[in-house]
Amino acid sequence: MRKNEKIPAFLYALGALEDRSFELYSSLSKMVKSPRASALLLYIASDSLKHAMLMKTIGGDNIKLNLNDKECEKVIGDAWKTLQKTSKEISKVKTIDEDNLLPIIDNLMRVYAFSLIQFKTLQFMAEQISELYGLDLRDIREILELTVRDEEIDTEILSKLKGLSSKEVEPEAQTSPIVRYQTPDRWISPGYANF
Repeated sequence: MRKNEKIPAFLYALGALEDRSFELYSSLSKMVKSPRASALLLYIASDSLKHAMLMKTIGGDNIKLNLNDKECEKVIGDAWKTLQKTSKEISKVKTIDEDNLLPIIDNLMRVYAFSLIQFKTLQFMAEQISELYGLDLRDIREILELTVRDEEIDTEILSKLKGLSSKEVEPEAQTSPIVRYQTPDRWISPGYANF
């Protein structure tokens, strides 16, 4: 891959990762039992679809790219592998209860951490990328900022989902003794007021 193709290939692969995230979140939203979790997963799916289209378009506009899965895995690395592994795991089940959602969310949060870092890097290095690689990202700097905000919100939603799906700890039983007074008004008597 030539120098001027590296950044577009990375953007395209990042778009493919977001596209796969969209598919995974859409599938998950249909599999979870909780309507609240389903709605939140669909919200994240819609953000992933927006980001996928944006990255693929930016990357593919400069050179005609059509990377396959192996090439995307090579460009993206562990985040791609984690997403693929999670997709395979959930494809084996029909429904997911809230307790089984926890390990899936943990994996997805790792992928989101990767994506968030990449989008922030693109946002802050737009000018340098434009100069070094001839790929003008300055026009879409504000869009990248919105994408970063979307990713941060989606990460918060995943954290909330993780909190919703973890079992609430039952409060400890009352251990202090129950005290009952024989004559509760006795402390008002005049003998106690003169100390």
